[in-house]
Amino acid sequence: MAIATIPGLGVAAGLASSIGAVTVYQDRAVVTRSASSELAAGEHELELENLPISLQANSLQVSAKSTGQASLLDVKVRDAFQTDTANERVRTLQEQMRKLEARQAELDDEAAVLDNQRELVLMMQRGATEPAKEGARLTLDELKAIQTLSADTLGKTLASLRQVAERKAVLEREIEALQGQLDIMRGQLSRRSKTVTLRINLARAGKVDLAVSYAVGGARWAPAYDARLRPADRTVDLGYFGVISQNTGEDWKNVKLTLSTARPALGGGAPTLQPWIIDVAAPPPPAP
Repeated sequence: MAIATIPGLGVAAGLASSIGAVTVYQDRAVVTRSASSELAAGEHELELENLPISLQANSLQVSAKSTGQASLLDVKVRDAFQTDTANERVRTLQEQMRKLEARQAELDDEAAVLDNQRELVLMMQRGATEPAKEGARLTLDELKAIQTLSADTLGKTLASLRQVAERKAVLEREIEALQGQLDIMRGQLSRRSKTVTLRINLARAGKVDLAVSYAVGGARWAPAYDARLRPADRTVDLGYFGVISQNTGEDWKNVKLTLSTARPALGGGAPTLQPWIIDVAAPPPPAP
């Protein structure tokens, strides 16, 4: 995939990459990412962002192939911190949440007022049918008038309550969706990551294909077996497969996956050689 890049040694350009292959060991995994971009002649700084915090810097390997005679000048790994853009996005979502919650409080108040109106109508109906202290009763026409008024008022009140309930249901779904976005953004802010910065020089403009591999912790595999008995021919089918678990934070979907029983060592160096001293043999000591 091609992306815009910034030539020179100014602000590094983010480089989109994808995981192509993963080799899983019993205590780690080696991930290989690929990326490509069209670059102008000269020096460029490219960044691979949002890599796992468990990336082991001493395992990093980078290869670059280009039609423009590319030379890889430097590779650096650093811890990445939360960005102002992410913080601003969280603040925007929080402001939207405050507005929705204020609207929710308004609907609660509106529902409380309507509930009070309903209770008043019901009290009026009960009062109309109960005899007064003096024993006077309402006439039939007065009862009909109260019934008509209360039915009209109660009907409108109940209809308004249903509308408020519907608006509250819609608002609650909006709040739930917004809360989900906030949780995701807060998770991204609290999640640490690493960034790999590549400095590359091209003799002439051309396409650059990069392959970046690194080891990460938080991944393992274990063997598992499946035995199936065939009584008819008195044989057993034995199946062997691997069970993989990983919490690296990366998605290994649709990658070339390899399981290895090797135990690679990282950051190894050449052994220290002991010197061989060549000298003239010393004469034997004189006999006593």
